[in-house]
Amino acid sequence: MTKAALKAQIELAIQKTESQELLELVYSILRGGDTAEGKHISRKQYNKELKAAIEQGKNGQYSTVETIEKKFSY
Repeated sequence: MTKAALKAQIELAIQKTESQELLELVYSILRGGDTAEGKHISRKQYNKELKAAIEQGKNGQYSTVETIEKKFSY
């Protein structure tokens, strides 16, 4: 796929999505890892969020790939 074709596909996918979370994630990636507010999170905050995510996984609070695909499908 050419760069122009890929850009067109990405634009189309963005236009179709209704997910605020997905849009913020794409925006963050395109901004080079910044948050939606335009700032990097601290290492301390990152570690805090990572620990919380690990605990959620241990407690069975996670999404399967199938669930995520359904949530973000357009």
